[in-house]
Amino acid sequence: MRFNRVQVAWFGNASAIQAVDRANGEVFIQSTYSTGREGNGYYSVLIVHRDSPIHNLDDIIHNPGRYTFGNGDPNSTSGFLIPSYYAWAMHNIDVRRHFTRIVTGNHEANLLAVAARQVDLATNNTEDMERFERARPQRFA
Repeated sequence: MRFNRVQVAWFGNASAIQAVDRANGEVFIQSTYSTGREGNGYYSVLIVHRDSPIHNLDDIIHNPGRYTFGNGDPNSTSGFLIPSYYAWAMHNIDVRRHFTRIVTGNHEANLLAVAARQVDLATNNTEDMERFERARPQRFA
């Protein structure tokens, strides 16, 4: 976009912000899917294995050096940007010091890592979780 080689593109939230900031792009259509709940779209979430001792964000915040973390792609709004601010920055947590190990992956890789107990918690979003549940119900539970 910046060099006028692309005039129209489909972006996720984080990359759309970069296109506006860096290439003078303009968002002129926004798509969401109907959830049947109040508000449409998807939400950023932290996920854990069903047998995890982690039950809420406080369990993570108050146990530095105990857990491994599957972080999202830095270009992902729901997998990186939102949790970086709302879960970590707002609680003065430096993830590099708080977790014993951090791996970076996309939403599906994070789901599989939690399911296989390769990480204790990971970022994700409600849309990808619903897709994963439909495609792999035996791994989702």
